[in-house]
Amino acid sequence: MLISGILLSLFVRPWTYEIPLSSEVILGFCGLILVGTAAGSTFYHFGASLLSPVKAGTLANFDPVSSVLLTALLLGTTFTATDLAGFFCIIGAVFLLQLCRGRLT
Repeated sequence: MLISGILLSLFVRPWTYEIPLSSEVILGFCGLILVGTAAGSTFYHFGASLLSPVKAGTLANFDPVSSVLLTALLLGTTFTATDLAGFFCIIGAVFLLQLCRGRLT
């Protein structure tokens, strides 16, 4: 993420945007960091440590799909046909991995 952020900043040039720094913006940014990143990651890793490695890996594969579904439900985001095709590819890959693991063990 650091490398992509540096590369994208060459094209987007974020230093050219003026961001009003009010107390609400700073409080929201701190909340995003603490709740959305630190707490979410901590709870996720704690929960994954309680599972077997196979179940934790399967859960990690469904993480992007679940976040997109929650975005659609909670924020009303609409998706294109390409988005839906990507979701089905992710879900299909998870099922294929489970089938292959079942045959190998």
